[in-house]
Amino acid sequence: MFFCHVSTIGVVPFTVASSETGDVSPDHLDGNSGYNQSKWVAERRVLAAFERGLSGCVVRPANIFGHSATGASNSTDIVVRLLRGVCQIGTAPQLPLGSQHFQDITAVDDVARALLGTLSTRACRTSLQGRVMNMTAAVPTSTEDLFGWVESYRVARGQTVLKRLPLAQWVGDLQRAPENDLHPFCDMLSVGVPAGATAGRDRRFAADSMARMGLADFSPITESAVHGALAWLDSAHDSQAAPEAST
Repeated sequence: MFFCHVSTIGVVPFTVASSETGDVSPDHLDGNSGYNQSKWVAERRVLAAFERGLSGCVVRPANIFGHSATGASNSTDIVVRLLRGVCQIGTAPQLPLGSQHFQDITAVDDVARALLGTLSTRACRTSLQGRVMNMTAAVPTSTEDLFGWVESYRVARGQTVLKRLPLAQWVGDLQRAPENDLHPFCDMLSVGVPAGATAGRDRRFAADSMARMGLADFSPITESAVHGALAWLDSAHDSQAAPEAST
């Protein structure tokens, strides 16, 4: 048996090289999401099991986005909710001038192929035994680009362009829109739109991981992928909202 534990790149601070070891301080997780905190604890447990003889590895994917071909998405994911919520309300928050605001996101089918790569052959499993691997795209996705692709999706459907609002005003509008996908996150958004990456994060470790598995780097998220995800979510919502046909 070979145990592949799926963690998250969120256990690694933005401000340091993304080390592929289990020796990551939890200090930066103070006040962070319970998700990242629980993943850090789980990593420690798994690494301890490796020391006792368990065969396996730890992988740290970035935020997992929708399928690159079908658009099928996790509707509860925060980045997906951000894009859909912005699309629903027709406005987006103004990001700080000069900020390098990025999201570390990869298509779910890319991540699935990479995970299967860790289990594909005995030689691969042997080379990965006890290792920690970061799985992030070579280039993060700009949050501004994501907002721009939401706007082009709206425009293609005859809707208005996105209006940019100061953060406090934008959050205030969300608070008055309980049907919006982002409404449950108003408190979190009041201090700023969460960034999933920084331009300075050292990605050499991730590139090395992909090379060890014989895989190409993850493809960057594109405008068509965002359009596909939004269309899939709209279709899924319409299907749920449609009344059942009477018999």
